[in-house]
Amino acid sequence: MKYTALSAFYDSLMEVDYDRWLRYVRKAVARYGLKPKRVLDLACGSGEMTIRLARLGMDVTGVDASCHMLAVAEAKLRDAGFACLFIQQDMRQLELQDTYDLVICCCDSLNYILSPRALKRVFKRVSNCLRPGGLFILDLNTDYKLANVYGNSSYGVNAPDVSYILETCYDPSTKICQMDLTMFLPEDGRYLKVEENHRQRAYSTRFITRALTRAGLQPMTVHDDYRFRSPRKRSERLVFAAARLASPSSGSGGCGPTV
Repeated sequence: MKYTALSAFYDSLMEVDYDRWLRYVRKAVARYGLKPKRVLDLACGSGEMTIRLARLGMDVTGVDASCHMLAVAEAKLRDAGFACLFIQQDMRQLELQDTYDLVICCCDSLNYILSPRALKRVFKRVSNCLRPGGLFILDLNTDYKLANVYGNSSYGVNAPDVSYILETCYDPSTKICQMDLTMFLPEDGRYLKVEENHRQRAYSTRFITRALTRAGLQPMTVHDDYRFRSPRKRSERLVFAAARLASPSSGSGGCGPTV
């Protein structure tokens, strides 16, 4: 799903502690003795993580499938005085000329990949973008969250700048949660009704670690949200870290992740 109308209101609607996420990323790379200079922010969205990494002096490239989100991100970085490279690409066809010390993919972006085969392809393409020894940090919404927090429900929000209704439906047989979003956006003293459909799929930890390994990425850790603690039965978001092996072919017998 490419964000369109939602892009202009994404930041105001999202309740994300990006600063806490950044602290986690910095501590994670420090644990492995990595001092990243070149960073790829995959599915960078509105650029909230991009700008935080740029402020640390890193050379950041932002990639996203949505030109609308990239426009928001580019304006945000430009206004802050940073000249980051932004590229419109679907992560399933990710193909970049450069290699990176660190790749991050935050905010459950990978849950939008509904095909297990396609997700494996994303991991392989990420592996190709990482230098040997580089790190891939990613997060995913869990099956518990899609089934129980979103589940089959309907709720609305009436905010000063935008109002919306979100209807969700979870299918346990496919592990896919459908999210129908109806927004009422202010326009010339009136409200414009805009509808968007989003779908996310849950993946097991076992599948993710195996898919990473087969892509030549050594799973290192899996944590509950952006905290250094073990996953729980009711964890809503899991964060994985995997290191790029010297040779992708050597990833067939990797070790399991630690916590």
